[in-house]
Amino acid sequence: MENLFFRHNDNLFVLKKKKVPQSFAFEDLKTPIEIQKIVISPLKFTSEKFVHDALSQIQKENTVSNALVSAQKALDVLQSLDIFRTASISFDSKSKFPFFRDRGCKMNVLIEEKKKGPNLHLSGGVSGDGMSINASSRYNNIFGKGERFDITADLMKNSNSFFLNFTKPILSKTKLGAYGINFGIFNFLRDNQNTTFKEKVNGFSLTLSNQLLRNYYVKKIFGIGHNTGLHTLNYSFELREICKLDDVASWEIREESGASFKSLLSYDFALDKRDNACFPSKGFFVHTSNKIAGLGLGTKFFKTETRAQVHFPLLKDISLGLIGHCGLVTPFSKKGKVGILDRFYKGGPLPIRGIDGNSLGHKIQREPKSEKEKSPFDYFGGDAYGFFTSLLTYKLPFFKDKGVNLGAQMFLTSGNLVSATSGEGSYFSKFKKIFTKRKTTAGIGIAAYLGGNRVELNYSIPVKNINRKIKNPIFLINLDID
Repeated sequence: MENLFFRHNDNLFVLKKKKVPQSFAFEDLKTPIEIQKIVISPLKFTSEKFVHDALSQIQKENTVSNALVSAQKALDVLQSLDIFRTASISFDSKSKFPFFRDRGCKMNVLIEEKKKGPNLHLSGGVSGDGMSINASSRYNNIFGKGERFDITADLMKNSNSFFLNFTKPILSKTKLGAYGINFGIFNFLRDNQNTTFKEKVNGFSLTLSNQLLRNYYVKKIFGIGHNTGLHTLNYSFELREICKLDDVASWEIREESGASFKSLLSYDFALDKRDNACFPSKGFFVHTSNKIAGLGLGTKFFKTETRAQVHFPLLKDISLGLIGHCGLVTPFSKKGKVGILDRFYKGGPLPIRGIDGNSLGHKIQREPKSEKEKSPFDYFGGDAYGFFTSLLTYKLPFFKDKGVNLGAQMFLTSGNLVSATSGEGSYFSKFKKIFTKRKTTAGIGIAAYLGGNRVELNYSIPVKNINRKIKNPIFLINLDID
């Protein structure tokens, strides 16, 4: 909860976020102001100097309007640290109307801190792979300057992971903003869909980001930064292993099995100007990711990906979204090779609805794992992809009064994943396959905003089957973070 307060004599005016109270006249916002003193409520776990540094820019402002803008930014920074339950700022002036006629005023900062000790969260679920258990623990504000220590573990039947992270916020002295430096150690065993091997990874990462979010993992993986530019610089070093091969695994997979190193430097940028991250009706979103591997030991390649959206309102509660995804990975040298673990694997909810996970791209037929498995393949992913989606959304009026957001949608997606840097033929002929041999799906569905994420229930069919008997419709529930 964030509010700004202006108190004059015995009157208290509350300025809610991005709204101007009726008691304020436009001329009052232009009135000169001089903040003579900053008073911070007693703090038990947090350094007062650390909080004061976050507020120092406000004291430099010379008008009510500028002080108001800086105070709101400071509140956003303090709340992003996830160490305070509430934070509010009040400007206390003895002047009568118009406000701040004598310029001098005192700024009061009221903060309610969260407990400093560790907390433990346990959750579980049941899926096609069996039961899964997630355990996480966070220790906030370790040294009183917003530091954070996280431990997360996911235990599943075929895939396990362990993450250890330390995050240190750094407050900018030149402008209001928070930078975060994060050190992480991780270990996980992954069983990707439609593969006949498991991937074991041990490594560490160092990340510098210009914005802190409460959910660090969502930020790191998807690079989402609402209404602001997000820059993330990351270095990671991994020891990877293709292991636990199935008896029916193809020779091409067995040839790449074993351990390998990856030293990776990556830069991500995201800009989100949508009016709503879950059900946007206007605005745009863009996210780019560029990676260079081979700074030291291990495999050497360059990898780039871009996601973009633009949304247009058509009628009341009806909007059209145009969404694009593209990517390319290529080795540094002509004789180089991009391994199985570093290629793109597409299918499933994103970026193309109605296609089985990881089932696009290069594939080789193999022996079936069981009698029930028909036409089995080993999937090897691809080196380049491009997908385009047209999405028509209607916000449903049901349960609005209960704070539930629902939307009906129609979609058409087309594109493909191809092998662009291996085999015979020119680059142009390989990229041409994205368009000439594109996969296209269409469908309808329901989308809901649950737990901070967009969840969809879709009925998808391949477009080529629309004029025939529909043999392979796909009824799919997916989690869409776009």
